[in-house]
Amino acid sequence: MSKLSAVARRAGCPEGGVGGPRHHDRPTAGATRRGEEGFLDLLQAAVFGHRQAAQAGAAGGPGPTPHRRATRTPQGGSFDHRLDLCPRCGHDLQPMPTIVPRVIQQVDITDVPLVIQEHRGHPGWCCHCQKVYEAPLPIGIERGGLVGPRLTTVITYLKGVCHASFSTIRKFVRDVVRLTISRWQLAKIIAKMSQALEQPYQELLESS
Repeated sequence: MSKLSAVARRAGCPEGGVGGPRHHDRPTAGATRRGEEGFLDLLQAAVFGHRQAAQAGAAGGPGPTPHRRATRTPQGGSFDHRLDLCPRCGHDLQPMPTIVPRVIQQVDITDVPLVIQEHRGHPGWCCHCQKVYEAPLPIGIERGGLVGPRLTTVITYLKGVCHASFSTIRKFVRDVVRLTISRWQLAKIIAKMSQALEQPYQELLESS
């Protein structure tokens, strides 16, 4: 109603009416018609101004600036599609190299590239101690166990940020990552990450 009132004031009409100024004399038919036409013109300009701007842009005017998504460098290859014959009459089409082709970039995911590493700690016999010693594994492998650091981060994100249940995380890992893992292992991973993040979390609280 505020927009209509403003348009009515611009047209010289009182709010709530389209006639001329208020007085006791009845306005003529021509004056009433001119007042209605002026009010409707202003109302159409106020309500449908964006259409006129769009038509002006199509006709070569300034028009609104279209929103364009930023393109990325294609990593899966580029494919050119051309027409050799006119789809209407069947005649040959002449290429137009000066016109930029219409481009649509499609983003998709590929198969999850699982990397399975096997670490072996070979044993050795000490004749002096009469004992078998095994080569120690790297500390990250020893503490990480079955799940590596990146997959551990994904599982922790699903639990801590997305608030997913252990059943949901287990289904995600099974269907998407293609790794079968038990709920007990998931609980162990979450507990391990919670313990590892406890000290940095306390430091952040103290610094704030």
